[in-house]
Amino acid sequence: MKLEQKPRQGINVRIIGKLTSDQRGATAIEYGLICALIVLAIMGGVQLFASKAIGMLNHVATQVNDAG
Repeated sequence: MKLEQKPRQGINVRIIGKLTSDQRGATAIEYGLICALIVLAIMGGVQLFASKAIGMLNHVATQVNDAG
């Protein structure tokens, strides 16, 4: 006598429900995007500072060469 097994749809529905309600991946992606924006802002600030600093040092070097 062979018993037929019924598909376990209740378990599959529960698993799908858990996967759709899980927010950990979305939160990690949001934090990643925030970090990326912060890094871009820092890079822009450093680039702006570097160009200003190079200009200032070139001006000082020119003044020293002209005075000497």
